[in-house]
Amino acid sequence: MKNKILLTIFLFFFFNGIVWSQLLLRISHVVKNNSPKGRAVVYFKKIVEKESKGAIKIEIYPEGILFDDREALVALKKGLIQFAVPSFSKFADIVPEFQIYDIPYLFKNIQHVHRSYFGKIGSLLRNKSYEKGYVLLAMWDNGFKVFTNNKKRIKYPQDLKGLKIRTQGSKVINKSLEIVDAVPVTKPFRIVVDLLKAGLIDGQQNTYNNIYTQQFFRYQKYLTITNNGFLGYAFISSVRFWKELNLKTKKIILDALEKATIYEYKLAEKINFDDYYRIILHSNIQIIPLTDKEKKVWENFYYKHYNVFYEFVDKKIVDEVFRLE
Repeated sequence: MKNKILLTIFLFFFFNGIVWSQLLLRISHVVKNNSPKGRAVVYFKKIVEKESKGAIKIEIYPEGILFDDREALVALKKGLIQFAVPSFSKFADIVPEFQIYDIPYLFKNIQHVHRSYFGKIGSLLRNKSYEKGYVLLAMWDNGFKVFTNNKKRIKYPQDLKGLKIRTQGSKVINKSLEIVDAVPVTKPFRIVVDLLKAGLIDGQQNTYNNIYTQQFFRYQKYLTITNNGFLGYAFISSVRFWKELNLKTKKIILDALEKATIYEYKLAEKINFDDYYRIILHSNIQIIPLTDKEKKVWENFYYKHYNVFYEFVDKKIVDEVFRLE
């Protein structure tokens, strides 16, 4: 009789979706917690834990303390973590089509980028990710990148000649530097500040937020406002893990992620704006703006070289971006 009562209680809780044991989920990323991505991940964690009434616990591993972006992609497949938020450029190792965001001046503004997220391009990227064993759950912003260096004023593409510039390793980014005779140096994000400090590289390209929070500006003399490529993030899980989750858990995660994504977009815009002025206030770095005419020189230069990028990104996808305008 006692066993029958216990079985009845168990079945009641089971079929009413009450979770007995806590589900632990780990997220890895490489930036600081006060970055747009870092703060959005924390926000996501709070919502999930609140809406699940503590049945789901999320542990966050920022600043590459557990894995860098490339290591995280392997760790996802092995089940060591459940979520990662690599840059588009790093995830392009797996899904090369993400390199469209690295093509200089392909995207005109953030609205243009967002149209790509939620249109045919976003669908293509989700499908390609799934084919490789990853679930693309969201696409997040950081912003458009600018160049910093410690050697000379940069006004035109040819001024980059001879400079050793750290890159994320995207073939498109590396090629965009090679065609101006610069030297791309692929290194993990977490050691960039040490490379700059030691003078082992001359410069890097990044958003204002990363330049400020990582203190890159302390070891650079010049910042040129090129806005030449876009830095975004893929919020991903593994297909294997995602299939194991029940519908209730998936809904909690997706609802939280939708709210966190809206929050992240607003943060990225505001923080990059604020950090531009923080860089000016807290350093002697020389800001080099580009006139409309000078920016047009950059755009036209790279437009003429788009054919070299088609080796890495199908021209049809690039053409689809143009159709978004």
